Amino acid sequence: LHKTNILNYDQHYRHLNRLWATLYEQKNKTPSFKEKLEAYWSFQLHYVEEYSLLIILQAFSSLGFHISKSLDPSVYYSLKRGNISCVLKFDAELKIWKITSPHDTLNIVPIANDSHENILDELKHNPNLVIFSLGIQDTFKECDRFVWTNPFNFEAIEKFIVIVLGWIYKPLLQSYSKKLNLGRVPESVKNELELHA
Repeated sequence: LHKTNILNYDQHYRHLNRLWATLYEQKNKTPSFKEKLEAYWSFQLHYVEEYSLLIILQAFSSLGFHISKSLDPSVYYSLKRGNISCVLKFDAELKIWKITSPHDTLNIVPIANDSHENILDELKHNPNLVIFSLGIQDTFKECDRFVWTNPFNFEAIEKFIVIVLGWIYKPLLQSYSKKLNLGRVPESVKNELELHA
C-alpha cells in the first residue's frame, strides 16, 4: 500500500499519516534475518574472546604470576613470576590470544560456534595451539589442548593451568637433557628415550 495525500487533509483520518510514517520508519529499522544472525555471531565471538581473557588471567593469577597492564598499546598484559616473564596480546586480524615468552608463543583460539573435526588435525600438528570453544564438549574429550569455555564448566581454568605449566616448563626441562652421554645402555631403553625426545 502506498500513502496518499488524502489522509493528510481529511479531518477523521489525518492522524493516520503520523501512524503510517511511524510504521514505515519501524519497518526500515527492523534488521533482516541475515543482519540478526550476523549480529548474534558477532556478539558470541566477542563474548568468547572476553571470557577467554578472564580464563587466561585467572589461570596465571592462580599460578602466582603478577599481572600488570602494559604501557605498550600492542601488548595487553605483562605476566611475571620470578625470572619467568610473558606478554599477553590479542591479534585482532586473526582473532586469537597470544602468550609470548622468551622461549615460545602459545596461541589461544576462541571459537564461538560448534567445533569442526579439522580442528583436531590442527591441534595434532601444532603443539602450541589451544582451542577455547563454547561448542560441544564431548567432541574433543580426548584432546588435552581443547578447553570447553562455558561458564558452567568450572574445570576450564584448571585445564588451562595444566596446559600453561606444560608450555612454560617443557622447554626448560628438555634443555637439561639435550646432551646426555648414556654410554652402554640397552637398545630398548635407547629406543624408548628417542620416542620421547
